[in-house]
Amino acid sequence: MELQLVGLQELQRKMLKASTFCAKTDAKIKNIHRRVARASARRLKRKITTYNKAIDVYYKGKVRLTIEKGTYKRSIAAWQPKQHKDSHVFYIGSRTGFKVNDRKDGWMQFIVEQGKQFIEGGPNRNKGTLMNHVKTDGPKVISQTIALYKQEFNKRFKG
Repeated sequence: MELQLVGLQELQRKMLKASTFCAKTDAKIKNIHRRVARASARRLKRKITTYNKAIDVYYKGKVRLTIEKGTYKRSIAAWQPKQHKDSHVFYIGSRTGFKVNDRKDGWMQFIVEQGKQFIEGGPNRNKGTLMNHVKTDGPKVISQTIALYKQEFNKRFKG
């Protein structure tokens, strides 16, 4: 008696297609991650309060640099490091260095987050904002990503 397997080729084809879901080079998954990261960056920007005037940075009693009003808020975005352009990893936070212009350079993020600067008129209102955002927004980012994965999975693997 010989056993006949019906539909084995079809099953293998579907399993092979399913194995490529969320691969490093998957462009649709990269777009999902970009969308979720940008939404999280917008939520973080809303939590940051802007100081009402430009901030002077002093070195040895002299003004070394003047930071424009709103620079920290403008510097926050969803971005990919140069080494990860081929994957779907995104970071949320300040961009620094020569990749961004002076109006968006967030080199002072660590100083602001730690509350180590003196600002006229009281304490730093943005101290701990980034870490609080990571704690509170993390579950939301995960649930949004999973929901979008489910939508994409259902689109790809109908029937």
